[in-house]
Amino acid sequence: MLIGIVALYALLRRPLAALQQCTDFAERLDRATGETLPAGTGSLETDRLAQALNWASLSLYDQRSALAESEAHTGAIMSAAIDAVITFDTFGNVIEYNPAAERMLGWTLTEARQRPVIELLVTRSERERDETDLVHWLSLRFDAVVGHHLQLDLCRKDGSLFPAELAVTASKMKGRTLFTAFVSDISERKAIQEQIMHARDAAEAANCAKSDFLANMSHEIRTPMNAIMGMTELALDTDLTAEQREYLSLVKQSSDALLRLIDDILDFSKIEAGHLDFERIPFSLRDVVGGVVRTLRPKPGKPVELRCHIDPAVADAVLGDPMRLRQVLTNLLSNALKFTERGQVDVSVTLDELTPEAQGLRFAVRDTGIGIPLDKQTLIFDAFSQADTSTTRKFGGTGLGLAICTRLVQCMDGTIGVTSAPGEGSSFHFTARFPRALGSELAQPDTRSLDNMSVLVIEPDTAAREDLAARLGHWHVVPRLCADLDGGIGAIVSAETEARCFQALLVDLEVARRDDWALVHTLSGEYSPELPIIVLHDGTAPEAKTVPVGVSSLIARPVQSALLLDALMAALGMRPDRSAGMPSGTQAPLRDNRPLNILLAEDNPINQTLALRLLERLGHHVELAANGIEAVAVAAQRRFDVILMDVQMPHMGGFEATRHIRAQDGQRHTPIVAMTAHAMAGDREKCIEAGMDGYVSKPIQVPALLRALDEALDPSAAPPVSRRPDTSADESRFDRMFMLGNLGGDEALMHDIITLFLRDYRSTLDALVQAFAGGTREELATHAHTVKGIVRNFGATRASGIAAQLERAGGGTPAEDPRCAAWVEQLVEETEALATELRAVEQAARKVA
Repeated sequence: MLIGIVALYALLRRPLAALQQCTDFAERLDRATGETLPAGTGSLETDRLAQALNWASLSLYDQRSALAESEAHTGAIMSAAIDAVITFDTFGNVIEYNPAAERMLGWTLTEARQRPVIELLVTRSERERDETDLVHWLSLRFDAVVGHHLQLDLCRKDGSLFPAELAVTASKMKGRTLFTAFVSDISERKAIQEQIMHARDAAEAANCAKSDFLANMSHEIRTPMNAIMGMTELALDTDLTAEQREYLSLVKQSSDALLRLIDDILDFSKIEAGHLDFERIPFSLRDVVGGVVRTLRPKPGKPVELRCHIDPAVADAVLGDPMRLRQVLTNLLSNALKFTERGQVDVSVTLDELTPEAQGLRFAVRDTGIGIPLDKQTLIFDAFSQADTSTTRKFGGTGLGLAICTRLVQCMDGTIGVTSAPGEGSSFHFTARFPRALGSELAQPDTRSLDNMSVLVIEPDTAAREDLAARLGHWHVVPRLCADLDGGIGAIVSAETEARCFQALLVDLEVARRDDWALVHTLSGEYSPELPIIVLHDGTAPEAKTVPVGVSSLIARPVQSALLLDALMAALGMRPDRSAGMPSGTQAPLRDNRPLNILLAEDNPINQTLALRLLERLGHHVELAANGIEAVAVAAQRRFDVILMDVQMPHMGGFEATRHIRAQDGQRHTPIVAMTAHAMAGDREKCIEAGMDGYVSKPIQVPALLRALDEALDPSAAPPVSRRPDTSADESRFDRMFMLGNLGGDEALMHDIITLFLRDYRSTLDALVQAFAGGTREELATHAHTVKGIVRNFGATRASGIAAQLERAGGGTPAEDPRCAAWVEQLVEETEALATELRAVEQAARKVA
């Protein structure tokens, strides 16, 4: 047995020794030194175990080396970081605390680990108050801070506070939750923000100061300008020698130019401040474009041909601001004519896009002038810039015009641009979007007498011929178009043969006066001696003594619709309809032309004299008040038809005087029109809010003054956008053809809409009356707008006009405004009358069915 034991020991000694070696090696693996066991020291099994332990040792070594490198890298980042990085557990115990935290907070790592993190960040007094979000979050739920970026004031060791930005992330380590706070000192950022805020406040203050300066300068400049322009106009109406008239005409031209310069500067200031007002009223596109072209036509003798073409596909009745469109076109066209010594200038309007509600238009002004270099073409749209500053001396200008045009076009949902080459000319073009105006919104004269009128048109220019055909067709006139004289004579002969005489002839001036007015003499002597001949010219009309008797009218191109309509009506032996279809701004103000008793409140002696002379020349009686106190006293003693009130006066200004007069008036309402040399954004609104009825800016222009008086004296009349005659008791409110035209001829749909109107209109009117009796001005305007939209569907122009006036009424409580009372009463009456007509229409339809 002893021999067996010895033999077994000898057999197992090496494997046991190898196994003991492996055991000792495994116990040292946590050191991960990278050491390995020698191979072949035991049995096969122990060798395999040794290999596994070697692999584990090397793997652990690599991992520990990588971890050490990562920790060294992280430590380097933490040490070099500008932001404080603090890691803490759910109890607030600090675990990691980088050097930046020491520098930022003043606590060392040892000190930080001896206190909760909340003591490192928040002062004792704030911890005791427990009012800050940080205290709340750190005291109750650390995880509530995670994901938030906080800006707050933190505390340093010395007790000083500093603005900081705090972000917190959460992580898991060894089964417990840790939080890491990243703290940035944003003192510098806050200082910069504060500087920016101060700079912004300073800029706003400077902008306000600039606006005040401009307003004051406008007032100071316009006051003497008012006297210069007004007195010059009065002097030009007296008997003068030719030399005196020439001198005074130059004074007027210069003052007009100065006023345009002032308006340019004010417009630019309004644009910069975002206070530029835009109207949305119906107007005739062709009349606006044509008016600009006629006004700026080149002087006789200048070798420049000015032409205008408006695509017949362009709808004429649009909604927008005609004054602003006119301003852009005037600027572009005046520039084109200014920089074109010879050649031609073309103005065109074409359709750019079309939708059922609106049309996008492209306006272009092309010239053959000096042109603009490519590198200057963008610059010219900047404020105070011109392509060549030397042109300022030669041609004048501020360099504001195109900058203003750019902003105006942007307000019309469009863009502006230019293509040009030096010596070849320029083409300025812009787009604008205009909603279509309903036929009843725009001035619609009664043209039924022109239905099927036969008119011969002799016009060599194809575009002009097509434009005339489109206009005549709109009035249901039947045109016969000819391009030359021979064709026209042939048409007349043919019509005579077929017993189908023309009722009027439209002919180009150059065609008409060819061979010493041969056409006119031929017609007068042989074919149609009674045929009215309407001659169209390019702005330079022939002298009256050279025009043969057969010519009934001379009309300048671009042809103004109202003038052409007047000529055709006259050809039929009818009086032109002046109550409708009048271009904006041409209707004679003060319709009854009765003399008025006017109180003029004005402190400036020159302005007193000017206004007094203007008003007395118009046949009115004027009483003067030198300040607001006198105006209030005089208005209390006598009743006036209207008061013209200067806004800035000594002792008592116009606004305060108006409030006193309104208190004195009681139930009556004396119209008050403001006169002011201020022309800044919001001035008109201030006047209306003060209780005034109108506003006219200085220098006072006679047409503007008359329009302001007219609107103040007759506020219940239809607004200027609808110049149809007053609807009499027996005149139809319902325009059947208008409504069917808008509905594409769908009679079934028309009856459905009438049924809905008859069902609901009373509740709509009740809401309007209730808003008047007990609502605000805004509520009344909302209900008036609703009624306006409804009655427009039926072509009820008068009701629509009254509703529009009610919608625009300003200031005060509706029930206390006698104008609103009158408008509401009229609107209810008109709507009830419309309903009565529509019931009759429905009853007739049921009988037919």
